[in-house]
Amino acid sequence: MAERAINMDPSNPAGYQALGNLLFLIDQPERAIEVRRKAIELAPNNFVSLGGLACRLRYMAGAEQEAVELFERAIRLSPKHPWWVPVCYGFALHMVGRKEEAVAAMKRAIDQKPRSATPHVQLAAVYADLGRMNEAKAAAKEVKRLNPKLTASRFVKIRPFHDLKRDSFRDPKRDAWYINLLVRAGMPE
Repeated sequence: MAERAINMDPSNPAGYQALGNLLFLIDQPERAIEVRRKAIELAPNNFVSLGGLACRLRYMAGAEQEAVELFERAIRLSPKHPWWVPVCYGFALHMVGRKEEAVAAMKRAIDQKPRSATPHVQLAAVYADLGRMNEAKAAAKEVKRLNPKLTASRFVKIRPFHDLKRDSFRDPKRDAWYINLLVRAGMPE
C-alpha cells in the first residue's frame, strides 16, 4: 500500500514515511533510512518526516547527533508536539552528552504523559549518569509504581531495537552501560 501511494503521488512524503517504517520492521534499515530521507527531501519542513526519521536514528549507534539535529528542526516547526517527541529527543540528547537538556526534555514528556513509564526510566538513567542519585532513585521508584514488572534489561529490549536487528546498528557496550545506569538508579536488572 505504501509503494502504491508513492506510485500514485511520488511528490507526497506520506507514502515514503509509511514505507520507511515498514522497511524498518522487516529488517531493511539502510533502505528505510534512504526512503525516510526522501520524505524529508520532498518536504523539508514536514514535522512528521523530520521527527519520524529522528525517532528511528536516536537508537542507532553513530546517528544520535543527526537525530538531535532533526528533532531540533522538527520542534522549531511544531512547538506543540506529541509527548513522544521530548522522550525521543531527550534520549538522543543524553546520548550526545547534553544531559541537563535531556533532563528538561524528559520532564516535559512526563508533564505531557505522566502515566508512561518510559520518560521516567530515561530520566532515571540521565540522573544516574549525572551522579544525582537521589533524583535517579526517585525516578526509578516512580517507574516501579507505574510498571512493577519492568526491569532495566527488559527496557533496553523493548525500546525500538526490534527495528534494529542488525548488529552494525547496535552498540552492545552502550546497551550494557545504559542497563548499568538504570540498575544504579534502583531498577532491577
